[in-house]
Amino acid sequence: AVGEDIQPAASWADAVISRADHFLHAFESAEPDLNRVMAELEEFRALGRALPSVWPAEGKLTSGFGWRRNPFGRTWKFHSGIDIAGKRGTPIYSPARGTVATISYNSGYGRMLEIDHGFGIKSIYAHCNSIRVREGDVVKRGDLVATIGNTGRSTGPHLHFELRLDGHPVDPMDYLPRE
Repeated sequence: AVGEDIQPAASWADAVISRADHFLHAFESAEPDLNRVMAELEEFRALGRALPSVWPAEGKLTSGFGWRRNPFGRTWKFHSGIDIAGKRGTPIYSPARGTVATISYNSGYGRMLEIDHGFGIKSIYAHCNSIRVREGDVVKRGDLVATIGNTGRSTGPHLHFELRLDGHPVDPMDYLPRE
């Protein structure tokens, strides 16, 4: 009876070894594809971290993206971002991970900064009262980057927030969470 028990165990062990060999061979042949899929998945995750997923400031949305009457000349003009009105000094946060690309002042946008989020995604923050980062700083989603102001050509304290993909303005509302 003892010899009869050994035979089924040996054939079971042979079957397990055969299945393991088959699995290892299948894995070896699929490994390059799995590595490619894992690299694409990691790039997709990085893209998700680069897209805005939180509002840059608290306040009231006072102007949307697209054609509108220019508040200074009353002619129609394209508005390349959204305006969020708030009190001077209200914090402005980075809505996604990125690197502070430029900090500057110009007559229209006033005190402003631009964050490069990678993948051709950049965000612009205009009319700032103060800038709290430096060029080259790496920021995370939710980091304080500036405060709302009334600099440049502005009708009152607000944040003009732009989102650009490959240099072209896109509607930030397509990416920001709905509240």
